[in-house]
Amino acid sequence: MHRSLAILIAGLALASSLVAQDPAPAKPAAKPAPAGNDAPPPPVGEKRRLDSIAVVVNGEAITWAEIREPVLDVAGSLEYRNEDDRIAKLTRETMKQLHRVIENKLLVQMARKAGDIRITTEELDKAVDEQQRAAGSLMEYMRSLQAKGLTLSQAREAERERLLRHKFFQANFFSTPWGQRYRRFSARVSPREIRDYYRHNAARYKVEAAVWLRRATITAAAHGGVDKARALADRARTALASGQDPAEVDAQLGLGAADLTRPVEDLTSFDLASGLHADVKRWAFAAKEGAVSDVFELARGVFAVFQVAKKQEAATRGFEEVQEELEEQLRSEKFSRLLDLMRARLFREADIRPRELGRWLLRPQGKPPIAPDVLSMILGK
Repeated sequence: MHRSLAILIAGLALASSLVAQDPAPAKPAAKPAPAGNDAPPPPVGEKRRLDSIAVVVNGEAITWAEIREPVLDVAGSLEYRNEDDRIAKLTRETMKQLHRVIENKLLVQMARKAGDIRITTEELDKAVDEQQRAAGSLMEYMRSLQAKGLTLSQAREAERERLLRHKFFQANFFSTPWGQRYRRFSARVSPREIRDYYRHNAARYKVEAAVWLRRATITAAAHGGVDKARALADRARTALASGQDPAEVDAQLGLGAADLTRPVEDLTSFDLASGLHADVKRWAFAAKEGAVSDVFELARGVFAVFQVAKKQEAATRGFEEVQEELEEQLRSEKFSRLLDLMRARLFREADIRPRELGRWLLRPQGKPPIAPDVLSMILGK
């Protein structure tokens, strides 16, 4: 299997569930589908709970708790004109997350049908331990689960499903009709396709000019006044211009190794006032590798000397250089399109209840069929 395709498959289960950087684990439920076409509403006068059923997919229930965390992540950064606009955007985000959770559920169901895939207790324990270490401690991990309305057993079951999806795409997908279809058609990338892709996307393979700098900073406060700092900066410049090693100059003059010898890739990281940023940048791109600047006074009593550590000229990577990379990219794109088709078909063929909600998620038109109290419940109001 080609490297980029293997990476895409390995990350698919995770990517399909990522919306925020720290997505909430799905809160599983094994409740049977209710009779009729609709999941039951909460009793009259009783507030809807996070563990109430949002939708039932092929007989497996999904609760509102499973989409709460990513919706809350988005809620804090929403830009809106007024309260009605805010509610409309939150509603769309809620439906987006519900669609994502349904797709994940369908992939898990497909994985179960495809073969005997087992997640061992050791595998599950290792994955949960990694989550605990990422949280900092078991206590912090438990607190995060509590904030999401999850118990440890529910979080473990959610992780089991994620591992199941991962294993399915690693080992079982290519034995399914969809995987066989990929092998027959999508995996083939002709030389003409590669050349056409390069011709239409040549701008992507331009390499911008770049400069890496070392900087020695000498301050009056650290070196006995403005005059002494300026004199020390001149000595540093002379020593560097004569070809002395930056580390030796630092050791002789006591300038501070972190400033003098650390390569800096992004010139904009220098906070240079009074128009000096443009002057330094202009000098850096015009200078040769190894060149040493004049002494710049960044502020009153703060002096700096720059040395070009490395330069990269602007260029365009040739076709031969990127041909293998392009082939991998095209194959990955074809695989992604196939997965999109597969997910769409799984969604169309799924028994999703309430049916009105399933139809809207399949073809969003008009106002989403979502009860007014759902957003308040998800937002914790």
